[in-house]
Amino acid sequence: MFGMTRKQFKKKSSQALKDIGPSILLLMELTRKEQKGTITLEEAKNRLELIRQDIEVVFFKYEKIKPPSTYQSLYLKVLQLLTRLQEVVTCNQEYLTLEGYGALEQLDESLKLLDDFREEFHSIRREIESI
Repeated sequence: MFGMTRKQFKKKSSQALKDIGPSILLLMELTRKEQKGTITLEEAKNRLELIRQDIEVVFFKYEKIKPPSTYQSLYLKVLQLLTRLQEVVTCNQEYLTLEGYGALEQLDESLKLLDDFREEFHSIRREIESI
């Protein structure tokens, strides 16, 4: 069986990024509510779990593709990006677990990771659109 074409790879990669878009927006909304204190601990944990599950589904679906060898590095960048989003969610979950001493530092770290992630997300999205 032959590998994917450039066009197929571009479509699958674009779709993976599109699929995590809502999760990113939900995570941003959730962190804003956490900062303002307008969300309960239980509701935040439930939403984070749903976001985590969505990210895992996208990751495992994308991981199965077989990209053309010329795009192997871009494929790995997308996988790393999805992993970084998972790290942001994990950091936020740690904040919710602490909810006391050092919790604000954990929330700040989560926000920083989210901002870094968003910059990388846009960079990779532009790279995929250009192929």
